[in-house]
Amino acid sequence: MEREALAVQQGSFSFAICLLVLGLGGNDPTWAQDEPVGPPAEQATEKKPNKAPAGRNSIATLDKVYLSDGSIQHGKVAERGGNTISLEYRGAAKRIPKALVDKIVFYEGRRSQQKLDTDLVILKVNEHRVPCKILKESGVEVRVALASGAKTTYRRDQVLRLHYRNEVLSSSSDYYTADLAQEMDKAIRFIVNGEEGRSAQAEKFLVQCGVFALGKVQRSLGSFKAAGEPEKKKIQSSFARILHIHQLKKVVTDSMETWEPRIYEELTYGGLEARESLLKVLYPKFTDESVPLAKYIISNEQEDVRLRALSVEILRRLNCNKALLEIYNDSSRELKLVSSVALVRNRIFFPIPTLLEALDVGGEGNFKMRALAAGVLRDSTRQNFGFKAEGTPEARAKAIAKWRQWWEENTQQYRARSLLVLNNRAIETDARKESREFWLKAHQFWTAGRFDRAGTYLREARRKDPSFLKAHVSYATLLYSELSQVEEIAERKAAMIAEAGQILKGLVDSALPEAAEQDLHWVHFEYGNVLRLQGKHKEALRQYENSLGLDPSSIASVLGIADSHWAVATGRNELSKVERKLEMQSALEGYSLAEKKIAESMGNIQVMSAGDIPQFDTLPFERRAHNRNALAVREELEEKGIRLSIKKARVYRLQEDPKKAVVALRQGLETLNASAEVKDKKAIEADLRAMLGVVYESMGQEVLAVKEYLKVVKDLDRTNQVCRRGYERLRKRLQKKQATASRG
Repeated sequence: MEREALAVQQGSFSFAICLLVLGLGGNDPTWAQDEPVGPPAEQATEKKPNKAPAGRNSIATLDKVYLSDGSIQHGKVAERGGNTISLEYRGAAKRIPKALVDKIVFYEGRRSQQKLDTDLVILKVNEHRVPCKILKESGVEVRVALASGAKTTYRRDQVLRLHYRNEVLSSSSDYYTADLAQEMDKAIRFIVNGEEGRSAQAEKFLVQCGVFALGKVQRSLGSFKAAGEPEKKKIQSSFARILHIHQLKKVVTDSMETWEPRIYEELTYGGLEARESLLKVLYPKFTDESVPLAKYIISNEQEDVRLRALSVEILRRLNCNKALLEIYNDSSRELKLVSSVALVRNRIFFPIPTLLEALDVGGEGNFKMRALAAGVLRDSTRQNFGFKAEGTPEARAKAIAKWRQWWEENTQQYRARSLLVLNNRAIETDARKESREFWLKAHQFWTAGRFDRAGTYLREARRKDPSFLKAHVSYATLLYSELSQVEEIAERKAAMIAEAGQILKGLVDSALPEAAEQDLHWVHFEYGNVLRLQGKHKEALRQYENSLGLDPSSIASVLGIADSHWAVATGRNELSKVERKLEMQSALEGYSLAEKKIAESMGNIQVMSAGDIPQFDTLPFERRAHNRNALAVREELEEKGIRLSIKKARVYRLQEDPKKAVVALRQGLETLNASAEVKDKKAIEADLRAMLGVVYESMGQEVLAVKEYLKVVKDLDRTNQVCRRGYERLRKRLQKKQATASRG
């Protein structure tokens, strides 16, 4: 991923001080020179000491860390580059999250070079430092006298390093030193002077300095607050990015850092689309862990409105209603409206007055705002009062007056309901109960194959409670996957698929209240299926990717992505040969990933009866309504896995690698023969052998191709036209060759 600025590297900052110690500094800071940054080559493999020299440190020579609980900690602060600092005192160290730190006061007199006033043993465990006098050193043990006068012995394999009295040590720039402070001052001057190239490198250096540079950067930024010239705005932006990364380190968790080591650079230097894509994956993956990050992005007025709105929506889906209320009370204009929409969709009705104000905003350019507010009010309260966003100002004013009168009469009732939701007491309205009963009855008819009756009940479920998302998704799925498949009139069939697409697109564009991530995963997945039926494979690909982002365990989404890549690669479009090859490779990688996920899922699903689990929402593979028990799910999983051999063979064949295609198909046949789950093996074997015959024929191995075609026609599927035509074609060709050979 390209970046608009130099990427920030995490880790030790020792290069600046090391070069100073070696005397390589001059008028320019060492990090601003053209030579590659980093420790000297001869020290690259040597483990550098990262603790201060031994000695009796007084409180006056230690850093002070002021914590948010009011306490003060003393020690040597070490900046590790992530979301914590290390505080070291008398050889021991502890990690403190940056989120708990209010401020740090550093000891200004610490130098980068110090002379030891005693011997020093550094142990391997936590690099523990033992000030002492070394009495005896051998290849087996080290005998020392401690400061207390006691004597002890360490095994040689316990010792990392030994240092002796009067030895001069260089302090790692993981610590605050006077030399490092001078380097940071020079870096700030480079940014202020705006020298091309050096200012970017200086920004990178200050980012690496982390908490050490925080106070200096804040003071520098404060002096440019009133600036308006482009040059000064550029300086402000540079300082703001440094502070932004520091704030991110307060809200990003350890698991997020592990998952994406470059998360700070991605969220700071990445473009809008890249940052949005990262957050769309990160929020669902880390759920509750991501709440502080979402709150920070929402509160950051310099952040793009799209990312702030996305973060609000994620908090809504996570039911972080108290956090949303805080944001609502502290925000203004667009963000206040967005947060009020999120809260009302979550059945927190306090912000309804804000939505009523949005109804009253005039002008054609504000049509969408009025329509959004009206839709949320209608869906959450089941009231309308004839308001139309496109209506005349007079007509809108009459409807708004009715809305305000209704709110005045019902304020206490809706506030009480809001308090119940905030206190985590679930509310299911009478309308929702009725809608859910119709929905469950519809699935009984669906399971029995009575699709018309299922459609009738699902339409009624949608009518009873328009906010019940499952009813909408089920009805759209029934339309395109079942009802349209048995419709013989082409126009009506296309209309059913189009109606399903319209329903699902509406849900994708504006998810209904109470939508859980699993429900939204299904919305994107089913919409992708509809788009594929309509031949819109690139649009379908985006929906499958969104679905997989919401549910990374979804095998169906992985298969949808792979099938979409295949359709794009083989479809009629203006792709170049290189682009088609890339699409085919993406399809192959998707099929391989699906195979792996299927194998994992097969081991996770236990054999259960239908009565044990009436719904399989928690199983790792999505299924249609007819899969009523785990045996059926296992059978479908194994069948899907075997049929992947055919899909992979198709890709290999177009990649002109028929040998791999043969291997894939042979493996599929072996798995099928050994399977105890798949009941109807003939149909699958026929498809595998038909594809195998096609591949053999393309390789010129006509005898092997004839055998496969004949096996299908004779024993498996007499109606298979591919094999019948292939067999007849090759039989005549072989007979002709035989006749020619006999005459010769």
